[in-house]
Amino acid sequence: MPQAMADAATLSALALFASRLSCRRFGDEDLRVLEAALSAGADVPALLATRSAARRLLRSSAAEALAFTAAGASLDGGDERRSLAVADFFSRAFALVGDVESCLAMRYEALLLRDAKYCNDLHLQVSRQEWLTFATDCLDNGFYTIASKGTWTLLIPLRRRTRSLK
Repeated sequence: MPQAMADAATLSALALFASRLSCRRFGDEDLRVLEAALSAGADVPALLATRSAARRLLRSSAAEALAFTAAGASLDGGDERRSLAVADFFSRAFALVGDVESCLAMRYEALLLRDAKYCNDLHLQVSRQEWLTFATDCLDNGFYTIASKGTWTLLIPLRRRTRSLK
């Protein structure tokens, strides 16, 4: 495939993904569209440019989507599960484009939301192992501040138990 056709296919796939984001579509099919856009480049510089454009698009869309979802949740009685799904979508999308910091930030938001809203739901409750895995992932990737937040959140229940024993 000639370079111009490959570039056009990449731009087309990225434009389709942007359109789906603007329509608030956050599903597996949309991640496949992103994946197709990321693999459609003709050469390494084209792939890197596409990845960079996708990162910028995701960063600008993530905060807006989470704010919109949170506003909708507070207006209609609170559908935190939708907020969780959006945070999970962006975490996976950031992982696809290689934006580790944003991926970890989205995971942190999802863990905090689950920890706050679903502490009594056995399926959504955040385990200490999940917090530990998150903190380890942050440390392994050099994000020490985020790791310390995850570790602190892991330790809060232990500190409460220790205080109640005194």
